[in-house]
Amino acid sequence: MPIFVLAPDSFKGTLSSQQVIAAMAEEILGLFPDAEIRPFPMADGGEGTLTVLRDAFDGSRRVLVEMAETCGLTLIPESERDPRRTSTYAFGEAIRAALHAGAEEIVLALGGSSTNDCGMGAMRALGARFLDEKGCELAGRGADLVDVRMIDLAGLDPRIAHTRFTALCDVDNPLLGPQGATYTFGPQKGATPGMCAELEAGMASFAEVLADTFGRDERAAFGAGAAGGMGLAARLFLSAQMVPGGEYLLDALGFDGLLADADICITGEGRADAQSAHGKAVARVARRCEAAGVPCVAICGCLGEGAEALLGCGVSRLVPASPEPRIDTPEESAARLGAAVRGALQSLPHAWLSRSCKS
Repeated sequence: MPIFVLAPDSFKGTLSSQQVIAAMAEEILGLFPDAEIRPFPMADGGEGTLTVLRDAFDGSRRVLVEMAETCGLTLIPESERDPRRTSTYAFGEAIRAALHAGAEEIVLALGGSSTNDCGMGAMRALGARFLDEKGCELAGRGADLVDVRMIDLAGLDPRIAHTRFTALCDVDNPLLGPQGATYTFGPQKGATPGMCAELEAGMASFAEVLADTFGRDERAAFGAGAAGGMGLAARLFLSAQMVPGGEYLLDALGFDGLLADADICITGEGRADAQSAHGKAVARVARRCEAAGVPCVAICGCLGEGAEALLGCGVSRLVPASPEPRIDTPEESAARLGAAVRGALQSLPHAWLSRSCKS
């Protein structure tokens, strides 16, 4: 009896990780009716993290606040996306609500955002004031970064100092530069090349003000570029412990135990590209599998430039469900995913597969 561990991330905007698992399991059981399925819905701090971790937090004094649920990219129609205008203010309001609820630890899921404001909006919601050269308060959007000259922390919610914050980062990018928040993620949030140059200049200027205000420069620290710079704000304003979101979830829900005596693990995400190897869920799962000696197949909606980097992270085989990016209904996506699972399993030369086919 083959044992399958199914640990996919969501296919953003189309299928949740639970729906991906259902489609995978249906296809697997059609090929191997006696297979044991071990489901592990995966997330890395982005979309779906709240859903996956809800049971683990039940009854505790921890509260999870997810950016994708408050100022997420999927909440904005593609034609209206503009990171100069978006703000993390709603994320800050959710943090404030958690403080009101008496949370002892607030876990911040920093992924899937539509924003590039370096957390300014969120910190405004928590009482910080961002002032221009005339002393006027700014709204806290991406376009306002370049105008900040002073940060007033006098009104910052005092409960922050008595609350433990943990920030789950879905990427390990720095704040600035070609691999930073703006140039790496700005285009998918609606930024043109001209907008990216404008936002990068604003982010660099804002980082200088932050360094002066807090007495240290953290722009290159782990997670600083997560969620349009929200990672840097979490580190400085909230003294958050920055951790890889995928690792946090794998440990919290006991993934390594599921790999014991497993024959294969199947993971995946909606689109794999060069960024997938930098802290994303698929890479985190694959490295755990490699350490445990369990083959890992990644089945993704489509493969973008640089996706092959995952093969150096423990992925045994990388399979696209579609040859190119496409907008499918959930039903179409599930059908394509099922076909990809079938094709991948039928072509795998693993000894366990041969034994299963004979049984």
